[in-house]
Amino acid sequence: MYDSVPVREGDNSGKGLIRWKLRVTADGMLAGVTLDPPTGNESVSLFRHPNDIALPAPARAAIDDLAWLAGTWVGTRGAASIEERWSPPGGGAMLAASRTVSRGKMTAFEYLRVVERDGGLVYIAQPGGRTPTEFVLTALSTTRAVFENPRHDSPQRIVYEVSAEGRLSASIGYMKGGTPQRFEFRRESSTSK
Repeated sequence: MYDSVPVREGDNSGKGLIRWKLRVTADGMLAGVTLDPPTGNESVSLFRHPNDIALPAPARAAIDDLAWLAGTWVGTRGAASIEERWSPPGGGAMLAASRTVSRGKMTAFEYLRVVERDGGLVYIAQPGGRTPTEFVLTALSTTRAVFENPRHDSPQRIVYEVSAEGRLSASIGYMKGGTPQRFEFRRESSTSK
């Protein structure tokens, strides 16, 4: 058990200090916070290093199982237009680029990949070209793919689903709790600009 008292500017009278109690456990670090002098209430949180969080069991799949995702998908969100262009499966991978345009200017872009690895699929996202983040395929049907990474701050879950009408929805969110952000797309025909 570790005790620490944050340093605070003031009259040093000790009134209204915050007292932390830190304890390392097998599950992570427990942090208890109380006021000094005590009010009878203590807030407790568990902190874990992301590498200590188990990754989900991967679903068995091959890249050809995602062939339904190939193509150019376009949609809008508010005043922004969003497009994702997915290559057909080939060489154990699918590649994509995403771009968001608002008021005539590109406001965001992302490089995306899905690759075969160890009998499953891994989704690799690079928003703004930053460091890649990997998500493991955890569920797959002929119209839906779910990728998860509980170690990532946000998002932790990415879902692609194509409807019977041929529209694509993509959602990003947490594995537990919260309301996912949902994006709706239609397939761009090969004859349109």
